[in-house]
Amino acid sequence: SEHRLLAYDNHLLLFGSNGIYAAFEDGSYEQIDSRPAWNPEIVLNQVWMSLHDDGEPVARTFFMDAWNSTPVEVSTTDMTPGPQDPGESGWLVYDDQVVFMASSATEGSELWIGNASAGISMMDDLNSGGDSFPGVNTGIHRVGDWIVFDAWDGADPDTRLYTIKPGGTADIIAHDLLNPGEGVVNKGKLWFSCNNPGVGVEVCYSDGTSIGSGVAFDLMAGVSGSDPRDFVVMEDHVLVAAKGRIDGDASGYAIWTIDSFGGIPELAIDAYPGTGDSQAGFYGEILVTEELVYFIAEDGANGHELWAWANGEVTKRWLVLG
Repeated sequence: SEHRLLAYDNHLLLFGSNGIYAAFEDGSYEQIDSRPAWNPEIVLNQVWMSLHDDGEPVARTFFMDAWNSTPVEVSTTDMTPGPQDPGESGWLVYDDQVVFMASSATEGSELWIGNASAGISMMDDLNSGGDSFPGVNTGIHRVGDWIVFDAWDGADPDTRLYTIKPGGTADIIAHDLLNPGEGVVNKGKLWFSCNNPGVGVEVCYSDGTSIGSGVAFDLMAGVSGSDPRDFVVMEDHVLVAAKGRIDGDASGYAIWTIDSFGGIPELAIDAYPGTGDSQAGFYGEILVTEELVYFIAEDGANGHELWAWANGEVTKRWLVLG
């Protein structure tokens, strides 16, 4: 498994295939649990994870409520190994509950909800007897009172965007938004990539309702698509690496900003102007700090290098810093 560090309860915890360890300032460490731990995340002031109990190839959902506590199983529900372990689509906090993907003994991977005291239960069975893979591409997000995620019904060749509330049933938000990809939530909307038959793969949005969902804009006019990737939030804007048309001419990948209120796209920086392709977002991720935004791009002369830029307070234009 991929190792991961978490700062929790004033200690640094390491999760991985060799178990759970606590690291101390003097360089020493202590093993908390010897079982392999996957997908750890701090939710509801606890660490939730999937754990392979007693060396079995069965991933179950566990939590810790102190840095040195033995992981406790959230539920005795018979969870079974599937294509993804519990929490692989993330752990979404919804009020006092956690929403996540897991598999049971009788159903495939579906959405589950619950907490450490009440246990967990499956929210809906979108692919009876099979895997619906909820949130594998887009993630599991809260938009208003809605839980929004991508899933597969087992019959349609394409995945769709679904919405559900605790105690309710899941519904497809929009039938023409196919194969939704990675997304982020900002200002009450989920921004993500999707395939629309009329425009190709473009930037899409959803507020959790059918009327409030659709293609945001057609950056690469026509059916070829802008193939957006690496969505990140920066204050009132969403940044995305995508292809587009600049002054009417097709360009390679560049960094675009989207006004989360009006949905208006604006070119931030094209590291390889003209017909070249900067491949922005291909290596690494777009990293947003308090003052700067970093990304890796190609300018046609220096290979792939680290770029940094910021919004000029006087000119109101993006400034390339080097």
